[in-house]
Amino acid sequence: MARSQPEVQGEKDVPPESERDALETVALSSSLGYLLRRLQLNFKKHFTRIAGVDGFHPNHVGAMFTIGDNPGITPSQLCATLGMEPAQVATMLNALEALGYIARKASKTDGRSRRVHLTTAGKRKFEDVRDMALEVERNFIGDTLSPAETEVLVGLLSRLLDGQVE
Repeated sequence: MARSQPEVQGEKDVPPESERDALETVALSSSLGYLLRRLQLNFKKHFTRIAGVDGFHPNHVGAMFTIGDNPGITPSQLCATLGMEPAQVATMLNALEALGYIARKASKTDGRSRRVHLTTAGKRKFEDVRDMALEVERNFIGDTLSPAETEVLVGLLSRLLDGQVE
């Protein structure tokens, strides 16, 4: 005799992907965390589609800006600025170094400390990244937000980030 599956109260069959629009998403669509995560994932896909070439990834952009604007920054300063763990920064610096974009040099005042600098190739890439990042952002926003709305959004996100205790 075949055993029947127990019925779970409130359980709904999951519809195929083509029917996702019919799913109940009110709780998610009003969740700040969910919306930020979805936007981050969409932006990463958008960036990779437009600019993800030669092993250069979206997470490299912040590092390139920070190193380019602060020659001689230490890895620990980079961690604090980008809000990343030391292991993540080390992995990213290894990748940027393998691409020939950065060099780590011993500090002149403390031989134990390393300072991060852009190489000549890194400086060229940094200039490309500046232009590319602006274009990717403009393209991502498109006509969805006006320049004034974009400025307000960036301001609100900055305030929210500044208000966080890490």
